[in-house]
Formats: sequence, structure tokens, C-alpha cells
Amino acid sequence: MPLRLLLRRGGWSGLAAIGLVPLLLACFPQQNRGGGGVTPAAGTSGWRTNAPAGTGFSVSMPGQAQLEYETETEIDGARATVVEGTVVSGQMFFEFAVRTVDGGLAGGVEDLREPNQNISENRSFNDLRVREERSYRHESGYRVLETIFDSKTDGGLAFTAYIRVYVGRTRVIRTTVALPTAQETIYSTQARYFFDSVRLDPADSASPAGNGAIDLDGWSWAYPPEGSFAAYYPGQPRYTSSTFMHDDDERTIHRYVVGGNGAEPSFVVRAIDYGERPPEEALETARGFWIREGWTLSGERPVERRGFGGVELVLRKDGRTTRVRYYATNAGLYEIYVERPDTTTDAVDQAERRFFASFRML
Repeated sequence: MPLRLLLRRGGWSGLAAIGLVPLLLACFPQQNRGGGGVTPAAGTSGWRTNAPAGTGFSVSMPGQAQLEYETETEIDGARATVVEGTVVSGQMFFEFAVRTVDGGLAGGVEDLREPNQNISENRSFNDLRVREERSYRHESGYRVLETIFDSKTDGGLAFTAYIRVYVGRTRVIRTTVALPTAQETIYSTQARYFFDSVRLDPADSASPAGNGAIDLDGWSWAYPPEGSFAAYYPGQPRYTSSTFMHDDDERTIHRYVVGGNGAEPSFVVRAIDYGERPPEEALETARGFWIREGWTLSGERPVERRGFGGVELVLRKDGRTTRVRYYATNAGLYEIYVERPDTTTDAVDQAERRFFASFRML
């Protein structure tokens, strides 16, 4: 059976399950990952830029891609449009697939963690082996997942597939190169050209990559897979991270902030990744931080979001008020807060309500 048919047999749902595993590693230089690098240089005659309308994506391929379109319905009722493009060049197979969600968010955490089970269950493949894998957050704010896997077809053909998946806010983009394993070294340059040429829409970045400046008229969604939440910010949030030790294991704190300069309001989400249910003392530790910093607790009430209980604190200090909400999940602790001067306007009041109302754990 031709390799192209094998790779496309499962459609988006089948091959995407491969792509949405942590993925493609060190066979390409570090600077070429995640949509960076250069367009294929002179000497790669016949290569053309493919940029399907409405996808915010382009890539160079050895020819004009044959396009196919499909519309799907999401579980939550949103509509998803999939554009797939393929080029067969000699013994190499090139593919991209852009899945755009209309009325929802793409790239859920469950997508990032999807195992290889769909492709493993496809009887066209034998002896499937993941050679290398990793996932990372690119400086552009996209979550990138890479893999190299080796397999054999029913006819005994040994092949290697390189896959990169870019997870955006409303799009998940899969790029694939497959080739006979015996020819891997010969075709490595063309594979590199393909991945180097990927261009992505920065406006669709899932993870915050902004400067953190506040803009009450310029709202944007942050949907960072590494934070496992969605929130609507008055500006493009700035991302920082730090670590701490818990039970002799290093844990990560992801912080996404807009504002925070002097008298400006601050809109902040801190996603504290324990990898398990946080300890009972975690909330008291967080509360104690504010008290040690000189804040006075002036109000407290229980809150709930998506079945997870939490608490809201109102704290005051030197003419400023902070409203902070905590939610504990099976994987960590979320701290969502707005710190603001007491003299701010109705516009800030509305922004605070909008920010808190938008937050959801994923």
C-alpha cells in the first residue's frame, strides 16, 4: 500500500493523535524549531510557498499542495474546519493540516497528552516505535510538540515520520514528512527546508508572549497549554516562570500578567503545577504570603468554578485593594487576582469583573 495512503487513512483524528503526542527532536538544529529559520534557499528549485486562505499559516513544499477541506463538529458544539495539503516528491511525503475552531478554543490539554494509541491500533502499521520525543513552549508563544517515529507497513516497508504540531488559540497545525528509513540521510536536507519554512500567525499564539502592557480597550485571550487555563486579559500578557521544591521534586509556577507598573492595575494568573492534588497547607501558605507582605485581610468567601471549590480573599494595603481567588485541582493550584488602586474608575471595575468571569480551568 502506498505510504501516502497509509498516513492519510486515519484522516485528522487518526494522524493527529500521532502528532499530538510530545514530538520531533534533535535531528534538526535548535534555531530551526518552532516555525523559525528561513525559507528554502536558491537551489531548491520547484519548491513553492503554500498558504491556504484563512489559515494564518504558510509552508514551502516541493510543489503545489493538493488541498482537501472538511468540516467537523466539536463536542461543545463549535465548528472546526480542517484544511489538509499534501505533496508527494519521489519517495518523500509532505503534509500539513490546519484545524481551525470557530466558536471555541483549539489545542486542549488532552490533545497535547494524547497517546499514540490511535496509530498503534491501525492495522496498517507494525512495530511502531517512537524514536525521540519532546514538547516545548516556543518563544513566539506557540506550544510545539515534536516526534520521530519508525514503523513498517503491512508490505514490510520501513519508514520514518517526522511530525511537528503547533498549538494555537483557535488552530492546531500539524506538519509531517515521511520517507523510507533507508533514505533518511539522503533526504534530511529537504525535510529541514520544509520545517524551516513554516510561518505562523502570531495573533493566534496560545501562550502569552506579549509585553504585559495594560490596554483596557485591547482585550486578548490567553490559552497557554502549559498553564491549563483560559483567561481574557486587557492586553497581551507577559509570561514568566519560576520553580520551587515540594517533596524533593521541583515544581513549576507559570505566571501570566498584564499591568503591574506603579499605580496601574495588575491582572494576574499564577498556575502552580504540583502534578498532583496540592497539599492541604498550600492555600494557607499562599494566604500567608499576602499577610507577610503587609496586606490586611478585609473579606473572605467561598467560590466555585467547574466543580472545583476555592476561596476569594479581599486584601487592602496603602490605598490599594487586591481581590484574589484560589482554586485547587487534581494537578495544582490556581491563583487569580487583580491588584488596583482604590481610586480607579468604573472601567477598571468592569475589567476586573470581565477578567474573573472569563477564567476557566481546562
